[in-house]
Amino acid sequence: MKKVVSIALFALLSSSANAQAKRDIPVNLETIVGIIRSNTSLTLNKRIQGKFRYMNITSLASYYKNSEGPTEMVSVNSIGYQFHKNIGVYSGIQYHYAKGFMPHIAVSFSHATPDFLIAITPYYNFMPFNGLETIGVIEFKPKLGRNTRLFTRFQGLYGHNLDTDIWAREMLYFRAGISIKQYTFGLASQFDYYKQGNRKVLDYGAFVRLALFN
Repeated sequence: MKKVVSIALFALLSSSANAQAKRDIPVNLETIVGIIRSNTSLTLNKRIQGKFRYMNITSLASYYKNSEGPTEMVSVNSIGYQFHKNIGVYSGIQYHYAKGFMPHIAVSFSHATPDFLIAITPYYNFMPFNGLETIGVIEFKPKLGRNTRLFTRFQGLYGHNLDTDIWAREMLYFRAGISIKQYTFGLASQFDYYKQGNRKVLDYGAFVRLALFN
C-alpha cells in the first residue's frame, strides 16, 4: 500500500512539474496613472498549435482633459510561427486610431531568463503608407526574496515613413518597481514624440501590472 501511495505521489508531483514547465507566457495587464493622461495596455502571446502562436498588443491612452489631445487606441493582432526559441515570424493587421487598419509582417528576436529579457521586433506596415516600426524591450528583474523581485523595464519605439523617408514617431517608456508574485507596481515615465503636428508628450506617474498565468 505504501508503495502504491509513493508511486501515486511521485506521479502527481511529476505532473505538476511538467505543467509548470509547459506554462505559457502570462497575459500582462498594465495601467499607468500619469500627471496628464492614463495608459492601459494588454499583452497576449499564446501558443495555438505546435510552433504557431497568436499575439495581441492593445494599448489605450486617454487624456484627463479632452482639449489636451485625442484618445489613442492601437491594437496589433498577429499570427506567428516560432521556428526557433529566440526567433519568430509574424503576420497580421494593426488598428491605429489615426491611420486605420494596417496589414504588416514582422520578425521577433528575443532572449528571456527569469532575471532578464531582451526583445526586438521590426514591423513592416503596408498601408496607408509603406512604413517601418521597430519596438525594443529590455527588462531586468533580479530576485530579492522568495516571492519578490526588482522590476525594471525600458521600452522604445521608432517609426519611419518609407514613402517620404522621414521619421513618424519616437517613444521611450521606463518602469521601475517591485514584483510580488504576479503583481508589480512602481514608478513610470513616458515620452512620446509624434511627427504629425510636432506633438510631444512627457508624462510621469505610477503603474500597476498584473500577470495572468494559465
